[in-house]
This record gives sequence, structure tokens and C-alpha cells, in this order.
Amino acid sequence: MRTILTFSVLFLAFCIGCPSAPKPITPDPQPAEATPAVEEPAPVAEPAPVVEEPAPVVEPAPVVEEPALVVEPAPVVEEPAPVAEPTPVVEEPAPVVEPTPVVEEPAPVVEPTPVVEEPAPVAEPTPVVEEPAPVVEPAPAVEEPAPVVAAAAPAGEVPLPPVADLTVQIDLYIADLGTALERLDGSNNYAEDAANVVRDASALALIALAVGLAEADSKYKLSASSIIAATKPLIAAQTHEAGQAAYTALQAALTNTEGGTALSWSDKVADLAPAMKALPNLSSAVKRNTDTERKLNTLVDRQPQRVYPPLAALAVISQGTIPNVAQSEKPDAVEEWKKACEDFRDAALKANAAAHQYAQIRAEGGEPDYSVFSSSISALAASCDDCHQVFYPSAVGQTE
Repeated sequence: MRTILTFSVLFLAFCIGCPSAPKPITPDPQPAEATPAVEEPAPVAEPAPVVEEPAPVVEPAPVVEEPALVVEPAPVVEEPAPVAEPTPVVEEPAPVVEPTPVVEEPAPVVEPTPVVEEPAPVAEPTPVVEEPAPVVEPAPAVEEPAPVVAAAAPAGEVPLPPVADLTVQIDLYIADLGTALERLDGSNNYAEDAANVVRDASALALIALAVGLAEADSKYKLSASSIIAATKPLIAAQTHEAGQAAYTALQAALTNTEGGTALSWSDKVADLAPAMKALPNLSSAVKRNTDTERKLNTLVDRQPQRVYPPLAALAVISQGTIPNVAQSEKPDAVEEWKKACEDFRDAALKANAAAHQYAQIRAEGGEPDYSVFSSSISALAASCDDCHQVFYPSAVGQTE
């Protein structure tokens, strides 16, 4: 527009300034006032406002705002938010992790592998078979002592345990009797309080009988008769003074090798009741002191006198009471009584032999089988109960 205006001005100036243009100077050209008409184009500049009018066109911005209303779908977007609800659905797959245990189930299927390994050990039985071989060796070893016991009993004679064990038990009883009498000093009822003295003195007489009848020599073989005789006053004593005097005589009898009377297994050298009380007293002590392998190991290594002698004493006490059938609850059951006594005797002999064999294997650096010894103790207890079932039912199972 400015260019048109400029040209119009220049053209007007040219017309005015040109001398050869008298006509234009005339008023007629006044129509040149069309210059204003030229200026009309100036209004043409008005299009500028028209240009400005587009500014209002910006007013569509509100229209844009209307799309803002379209933003209202935002809530729709929010609706997808609920779509987030599928998230829980995603959580549901989480449980799908449970199949993992299913995968673990196959893991057990791996168990067959051990099954495959089991065959491998099958090859091991070979050495295992070799190990039992040595274990079998001790078995006969335990049985070997049986012949040793039998050797002391030629045809028709009574089998006896090692005399050395019986000798030790005599010494133990002598010591125990002395201790018991010391405790009874001042007793107001000696006859009742001395029950253990009577029990032990009765057992001592039966052991002395076995030592005197044994073929093997020992320090008490020749004095056995004197020892038996000396136990009688001690058993019969009613006061502490009398008991002490009888004990002093017993100590002297230990070395009395002169005189005496002939001995026989048919002799009744002690009453049945106190002698029978000695059996559970001895057997329960052995059982208590050897009821584990560790205890037995300790005894055979350090205190063998608490194992072999008591078992040896059980054998000869049982043998020595065969003549006392008349004092049993079935005095007419002579043969039955004899068999019961002999069965218990043999069980005690086996237990004594098993203890010696156990100690021998251990001394030689071997590993003795504890079950062999423990089973012999169990057999001894069973034999005792078998006898009680017939002759003394109320005593079945008693250990004291």
C-alpha cells in the first residue's frame, strides 16, 4: 500500500511540477482530486485491520478451549485408571508362581538318583561281608570259656567257675562282714539289724564249700571246712558282742588248714532263706554295674572283682542249695528243684565265662561284642524268674 501511495504522490508532484502541463493546472484536473481516491487505496490499508481481524480469529482459542472440553475425556483417561484394575489380574498371575512348587515336584523325581546310588553300595557288601567274618571269630571265643568250665567237671562232677574268682569273693565277704559289724556296734536290736550279716555269712559258707570241693588248689582249699564251721556262730549270734566274737573266729579259720571234716555237695551248709537273698543281691549289683558297654569296660579294666567273683558266687550258691529243697515251698518237688538250681547255676557260669572272654579280647586289643555279655545277663535273670514261677511266684521280677 505504501508503494501505491508513493507512486501517487510522485505522480501528483510530477503533474504539479511539470510546466508543460498547463492543463492539469486547470481546475479541470481537479478530478485529480481523485488523488484522494488514490488515497482511498490508503483505506485499502484497512486490510491491516483485516489482518488484525484474524487476531480475533485467535478467538477460536475458545474453540480450542472447547477441545479442552474434549479433555473431559480425561475422565475417560481416568476410567482407564480403573483399567489399572487389571493390575490385580496381574497379581493373580502371581499365584501362577505356584507352579514353581510344581517344578519342585519334579525335583523329587531326582530321588531316583539315590536309587541309582543304592546299587553302588551294593558293591560295598563285599567288604561288609569281610567285617562280619572277624565278628564271627569272637563268637567262638566266647564259647571257648564254656569248655574251661566243663574242664573243672569231669564226668559226673559238678561244673564250677574259676576258683580264683571264688577266692576273691571270699575275701570280699570277709571285708563286708567286718564293715557290717562295725556299723552294728551299739545297735538296740541286733538280731533284726544283722540280717545282712546272716545273708552274707550264709553265702560265704556255700562258696567255701565249692572251694573245698574244687580240684584246683587255692589258699582256702584246705581251710574250707573250718570257714564253713566258723560261719555258723556268726549266723546264730543275737548280740553284737557275740557277732563280733564269731567274726574274730572266722578270721582265724581262714588260715586253719588242720582238722576239719569231709565235704560233700549233699551237705546242707546254710539255710535256704538267707542264701536265696544273696542271689538277687549279687546279680542286681552286676546288672547295675554292667548295663552299658562303657561301664563294663571300666570294670574289666579297673575293678574286675566287681564282675567275675559275683557271677562265680551265683553259680556255686545255686548249686549248694540243691539239698535245701525241704525248705522250699514245694518240698516234694525234688527233681524240679534240682533242675531249677542247676539251670541257674549254668546260666551264671555262662555269664562268668562271657565276662572273662570280653576282658580277654579287650586286653588283646580287640573289640569284644558287648551284646554277648549282656545277653548272658538277661538269660541269668530269666532263669531266676523261671524258678520263682514254680517255687516262689511272689518273687518273680524281684532284683533285691
